[in-house]
Amino acid sequence: MEATRTNPLHDAPAPPREEAMLHSLQTAPSSTGAPTCAARPTLPEDLEALGPYRLVAKIGAGSSGTVYVALSAESGEEVALKVLHGVVADQRQRFDREVAAHKRVSSPHIAGLLDAGEARLPDGRSVLFLAFELVRGGTLRDVLRGGEPLDPASAAMTIDALARGLACLHRHGLTHRDVKPENVLVSETGEIKLTDLGLIREVGDASLAASLDGTGRNTRSGAFVGTVAYASPEQIEGRPARPRMSGRSG
Repeated sequence: MEATRTNPLHDAPAPPREEAMLHSLQTAPSSTGAPTCAARPTLPEDLEALGPYRLVAKIGAGSSGTVYVALSAESGEEVALKVLHGVVADQRQRFDREVAAHKRVSSPHIAGLLDAGEARLPDGRSVLFLAFELVRGGTLRDVLRGGEPLDPASAAMTIDALARGLACLHRHGLTHRDVKPENVLVSETGEIKLTDLGLIREVGDASLAASLDGTGRNTRSGAFVGTVAYASPEQIEGRPARPRMSGRSG
């Protein structure tokens, strides 16, 4: 299938290559609010390849995309391939924002982007894809789902890793805006990585406020931008992005 490629790591240092890990997504939007997205497209259940990738297994589907374990025909490496939901034109801004953010940051506490582009499905529709390092394990939500609190050492390690990942974003003038358990990856060996930079904003960016009404909802789609349960007051009110927002939500 045809694929248009963009190099997300151009003019930026490559992220540290650690043990391959599984990049998981939440399997359903939160009942307390989900990121803005277009309607999900119907991806063929028997889809075997997309662009230069052979699909090995479906990991799950979240509000913004479907993620597969995929094998790169070029490098032979397994990756976590995220196919964005919705029409390309509607998802282009989110896609460009995430790719641009990964060009600027490199941290062992942020899941690394390896490739990105546009490819055609067998029926001729175009979709955008993002290929991430494969994180074998699950999300912080999976860890917490058992109902048992983290022990003090694990909690401290998680907070330290997230703080370092967010600090890296802040040093580059960015704020995440969607930090929540579903966007925190936990590897089988206990490594912590922040993921999903699709809602990221420049610190001080006032353009968000212009697109939101007084309730923090997008004036065009009526959908809240972020996740209500983890949103900061500034985010809900549509105020310009600030680093401190990440400490409360992202």
